[in-house]
Amino acid sequence: MFGDEKSFTAEQVVEMQMQMMAEFKESLVAFARELKAPDEETAAKNAEIKARKMATDARQAKDAVERQKRIEEAQANCTHRKENGKWNTSGILNADGLVTLICQRCFKVWRIKVSPDNARLIDAGDLELAEQAPPAQAAA
Repeated sequence: MFGDEKSFTAEQVVEMQMQMMAEFKESLVAFARELKAPDEETAAKNAEIKARKMATDARQAKDAVERQKRIEEAQANCTHRKENGKWNTSGILNADGLVTLICQRCFKVWRIKVSPDNARLIDAGDLELAEQAPPAQAAA
């Protein structure tokens, strides 16, 4: 009985234990995956939610593109003038020395360079200069 026994070295015992632990870990991970996997009803519900979200995202992206086209069209067709014929823009002097003009009707924005004298007047709140022609309209 004792003669059939096989003796193992310490390294062999450690190696066998490591192999057993690896196999146990593998089976434990597979079991955990099985537990985490949703049942058919939950999986179908999750797929439906995901499909609805993707459809909503696509619709919102399409709406954003259409909205941007409408804004650009409105800005292209805007006269940037008030009913009395004056320019319907406001301006502010930025720290970089450029003036930002914005149309008060269509909200188109221009960044332009003005003379230092005009920049000081705009910075001081001169409404006549702040209500000047946008760059594309200046020659008109």
